[in-house]
Amino acid sequence: MQVVFTQNVAKIGRRGEVKEVKPGFASNYLLPQNLAVVASVANVKKYSEPVTVKEKVRASKISEPAKIANKIRSLDLIFIEKADEKGTFFAGVTRDKIAEELKKHQIIIKPKHIQLSEPIKHAGNYKVAVEVAANVVSEVSVKTKNLE
Repeated sequence: MQVVFTQNVAKIGRRGEVKEVKPGFASNYLLPQNLAVVASVANVKKYSEPVTVKEKVRASKISEPAKIANKIRSLDLIFIEKADEKGTFFAGVTRDKIAEELKKHQIIIKPKHIQLSEPIKHAGNYKVAVEVAANVVSEVSVKTKNLE
């Protein structure tokens, strides 16, 4: 018997999926608990359309962090700071400053997602890891110079 699942059922089927199941399983378990309906043209159409919309939303959520990560990789953030005679910055470049600079490029990242163990205190070129989303990490190039 072919059924269309109205809900996700663990290890059996997902919402909107059309699947062949044994008639007893369908009539005794799936149909009475409204987990599935008999596969007809109307039911297939009714329960499969929302899935495609949800899949599109899920795909856009997956691709969005990748786009942001690529944008971050292409950036060069430049900071010009006051330094003492030894070349050590008075304030240093912190997570907050990097987050503010990213914000100027329309990238909103919380400072806690910028992986910087301590403020940058010397002039030079640095690579700083930025966690865009879960399991999506990018690196931004940070260049620091002394204010003359």
